Amino acid sequence: MIHSKSITRIHCNKKWLAVWFALIAFTVNAQSAKAQFSLDTSKPQVRVEAIPQYDPAPTGQPFALAIVFDIAPGGHLYANPKKGELGLDTKITPVSLEGIRFGNVVYDPGILYTDKNNEGMTNQVYEGKVVCYLPVEIDKAYAKSPLTVDLNLSGLLCSEDGSCIPWDDKVSVSINVPADPPAAKMNQEELFAGKNIALVFSGPGVDS
Repeated sequence: MIHSKSITRIHCNKKWLAVWFALIAFTVNAQSAKAQFSLDTSKPQVRVEAIPQYDPAPTGQPFALAIVFDIAPGGHLYANPKKGELGLDTKITPVSLEGIRFGNVVYDPGILYTDKNNEGMTNQVYEGKVVCYLPVEIDKAYAKSPLTVDLNLSGLLCSEDGSCIPWDDKVSVSINVPADPPAAKMNQEELFAGKNIALVFSGPGVDS
């Protein structure tokens, strides 16, 4: 005959086993999530795309390029400005091109990040999907299709464990600029709606 105490002990053991297996599963899943991010440079963890505001693009009037960062989970780049003692500002630098004027990059402000590996120091960082904007103006005399704009990117790419490596990349975008363009049509309105990009042409550091 099985005593009631033995039955109770069996039920308790089953409950503890269930809790134990749940903890193991949680740990494995957490480790798998972290494993998605790697500082191995042979595995790109940051994808960047440049998207013109209009297609075809206008000449003689400013428009914007949206530079879209897609950073793998578990990693981050430092914002510009980073507003902290650690890291390097992420920079977007257009390559000079005759007939094209570039304005000041409008950087996303990023999000506040507390670095648990460095005594809780804080910085502004980029995680996940981030969009920055580069104002562009094409001289009417240089209208031709397509125009290729090259951008140099740099920063510091870090993982949650505090490991970091210098990061740099290049991205090119082909802009359709016919000599006699029809009415400009906005690309991906959700990226550009409400952005008064033209104003930054009046600021310091404008390429002309």
